[in-house]
Amino acid sequence: MAFDCGTLRAPCRGQAFEYSYSGFGTVGYARSNQSYAYQRFIDDGGTLKRDSVAGLQLDTKFADQFGATVQAKIAPATANDSRFEGSISWAFLSYRPTNDWLVRAGKQRIPLYLYSETYDVGATYDFARLPTEMYSIVPSNDFTGLSFSKNWSMQQGDISLDGFWGKSKNDFRFWFRDGIPGVQGPGANFASLDFKLGGLVLSFRAKDQTVRLGIGRAVIRRRDGMPFASTFPLVEIAPGIGYYQVDPSLPGPGVPTARGVTNDTMTLGADLALSGNVRLISEFARSLVSDSDFAPQGNRGYLSLLRSFDKWTPYITYSFLRSAPRTRNFYRRVNSNTVPNFLPAAALINASQRLGADQIVAYDQHAWALGTSYSFTAKSKLKAEYLRTYIGEVSQLVDAPSGSNISNRNINIISVSYSFVF
Repeated sequence: MAFDCGTLRAPCRGQAFEYSYSGFGTVGYARSNQSYAYQRFIDDGGTLKRDSVAGLQLDTKFADQFGATVQAKIAPATANDSRFEGSISWAFLSYRPTNDWLVRAGKQRIPLYLYSETYDVGATYDFARLPTEMYSIVPSNDFTGLSFSKNWSMQQGDISLDGFWGKSKNDFRFWFRDGIPGVQGPGANFASLDFKLGGLVLSFRAKDQTVRLGIGRAVIRRRDGMPFASTFPLVEIAPGIGYYQVDPSLPGPGVPTARGVTNDTMTLGADLALSGNVRLISEFARSLVSDSDFAPQGNRGYLSLLRSFDKWTPYITYSFLRSAPRTRNFYRRVNSNTVPNFLPAAALINASQRLGADQIVAYDQHAWALGTSYSFTAKSKLKAEYLRTYIGEVSQLVDAPSGSNISNRNINIISVSYSFVF
């Protein structure tokens, strides 16, 4: 909508003030065949929490070159499994000095992934949900800082270079199977983290074709100022018997720490229109961490084929998430380590090994999804999906029951959702 200066009663020097608003939402139900939770909420009792979200967005234009955007949403809380919370996803000023340049300042979305900007807007894509193996372990989707975009128009299409730098806050969820009485209780535990991050993204866009290559770096620190443990040293009691020093109260050399963790990520994505109304969508990411045995490092990605039939778009997707051998091997050693029960403090030592393993961010899983969307209109979609996820050695996305190891097991999930924009 546009209003003149008389309507606004503001000294805008003859320039028109424009604004527009929009909204989006998804109501989603998911249910698995397992009693324990997967992706925080999904179990055999069913849930509306995993995929349900709602938001509003206001876009304003002060002049030909200046604008602002604010987006608010309601979604499951990032640091609490039992409630929803409201948050500001976007709040930035934009400046476009020429048609080829765009500069933004404020809270924005990191542009590393194909669906970064529309992650919460389910009506803009046909998947019941974006592949978990790719999108659920991003250190932080939002940041507050500066970004730029430079565009070059070519005969074959457009090339753009995006850069970003800023800070972010996020909560990382750990699930402790047993805990240690008086030290750490079992169940969900949330670590409040601060990020300093930046990166560059190069994209090529033509008619029905998008290819994107990105690099990003995030330096992660705890918000309370405490350091991260970088590894658990092995304390030998006798030949072939020992424990990893997880609990500082146990004898040992002390747990090495680092003030922060540096995570470097490289991404490659493509959305390609093939013949016969077939689309191929794929993304791959590799994360590298040099200063921690705990942090998420490894490979993840997915490949999806979609075929449109009028209002129907069925798809099949293969996705995977696998931590680096260094991380998986460290998890295996700590998780499987025990000392004989006749040793003093054996119960405490063995409990500490499981607690330590639960702090190692390790993944080993892949999944097949078969689903479809049905477009009532260009602004609303009904979706359904069957997902079969295989958990190999371990996955931080699984809430393993007390005393158990969830490994070499399938999780089957049925999802139904309705997404809309206005």
